[in-house]
Amino acid sequence: MTSLASSDVRTAWTGKWPGTGQPLRIEAAAFHGKPVFFSLIGPWTVPHRMRPDQPKPGQQAGNLLLLAIVILVASSAAWLARRNYIQGRGDRRGAFRLATVVFTMLMILWLCQGHLVPSLDLFLPLVLAISTALLYTGLIWLLYLSLEPYVRRHWPQTLISWSRLLMGQVRDPLVGRDLLLGVVLGVFWLLIFQVRLWLTMRMGAPPGLYSTEYLSGARLALGSWLGNIPGSIQGTLLFFFLLFLLRVLLRGEWLAGIAFVAIWTTLKTLGSGHPLIDATMWTLLYAAAVIMVFRIGFIALATAIYCADLLLNVPLTLDFSLWYASNTLFPLLSIVALAGWGFYNALGGQKLWNADAFQ
Repeated sequence: MTSLASSDVRTAWTGKWPGTGQPLRIEAAAFHGKPVFFSLIGPWTVPHRMRPDQPKPGQQAGNLLLLAIVILVASSAAWLARRNYIQGRGDRRGAFRLATVVFTMLMILWLCQGHLVPSLDLFLPLVLAISTALLYTGLIWLLYLSLEPYVRRHWPQTLISWSRLLMGQVRDPLVGRDLLLGVVLGVFWLLIFQVRLWLTMRMGAPPGLYSTEYLSGARLALGSWLGNIPGSIQGTLLFFFLLFLLRVLLRGEWLAGIAFVAIWTTLKTLGSGHPLIDATMWTLLYAAAVIMVFRIGFIALATAIYCADLLLNVPLTLDFSLWYASNTLFPLLSIVALAGWGFYNALGGQKLWNADAFQ
């Protein structure tokens, strides 16, 4: 693979991918002592300037099905949100607070990930960032306002801890319980992904790659860490909304759950090179998500999505002498702190053990 950047030094190394028997070739280039090109090449690597392969029929069908689901959810959410707004229904304060948090996170994310130079040329990127954040925030507001009245009516137990969190009761025992259960579910999902990766790599699949933003400095690492928060909120609202639509259509809670698992498992498995492994993994993953939605609620599912997405993208290491160790240690410690905070508050002021019992 040849770099398009000018260079006066080119170097290549060969070896094996860590933990596998797959061959690995590393190519790099530099110009006047500064790196300008770096690439990891495996048997599955396709040159960047080669025309990409056409999607398989299964992948095309999956893309069309996903597009239909997105259009259905967006149009239904807009109609229901307008209806609830006209009728004065829905938690408008909660929707506004949630939208405000998401907008703030997106703007901080832009500050962390953008290359900012104090000049008039910064005005247009700022306008684009605000416009994008407002569009994303508006979608979150629509989903929440369209969904909240119906969830409160049919699954009120799923919003109890969320309502308390919106009122500022961050130390409520129920909020702590949901945070702790969310972390547990996120770690469970992580284990499922790791088992799936181990099995597929033994069958010749490429190894999993992590986010390079954690290797690019503290600012980009912070931006990647914050970026998981809006994504987890959006994913949770989409899960709830699709489950609500299926419940209305099928007139049964667990029928809706089974259909939900079947739809998403099919979407993720179509076009897969290892359909049996992927179908098993996604079935377990989405079944756990459905149980969490029905039995626990909003906070637990959002926390699980956040933890799983974060841990799957962080190149964790126990060698603290490595130059990127501090950037990857912070996300892990944040999840440990989240679990500890949830555990402590879930006790509701009770002691973990009674010292008198040991006397």
